[in-house]
Amino acid sequence: VPFFFLGGTAVGVGRGDEVYPTADIGAEYLLLVNAGIAVPTREVYGNLLSELTNPGAVTKMPISLSAAYDALSGSHQRKGEFFPTLHNDLELSVLLRHPLLREIKQRLLQSGARGVLMSGSGSTLFALFDSEATRSVAQQDLQETGWWCASAHTLSRAVYRQALQLS
Repeated sequence: VPFFFLGGTAVGVGRGDEVYPTADIGAEYLLLVNAGIAVPTREVYGNLLSELTNPGAVTKMPISLSAAYDALSGSHQRKGEFFPTLHNDLELSVLLRHPLLREIKQRLLQSGARGVLMSGSGSTLFALFDSEATRSVAQQDLQETGWWCASAHTLSRAVYRQALQLS
């Protein structure tokens, strides 16, 4: 929820209650895919409990936040260059328990996606493409499976706030 008060590109840490604005990054060719798998949030966090309580996690977070902020705050990065710096700590736990989501991720990458990540605690995946044509081919391929797919793009903080009539 805190992210939606801010909008634009941001780094979220902790339970999502800490959100730090960064320079907006435009991504015109995103594809969202959901196969209809139920992934209970409680289960996802429960499977990650050992990592969250690991003493090493305390020293890892400031470095991760700093690295993420530096990566996302670069001036006018080439489209997609930021994607390798993005990470979802919950993804590994979910993909290990839900092979279909691993399959979807692999299919998106084989379709030409520059990168694929799970959104939040799952089960929607999002992929970044270089062009409308590549995204459309991937979307058509995945929709034939009956999975829900939607084209998307990012919004700058200014456009988001304007849409909400906040500025």
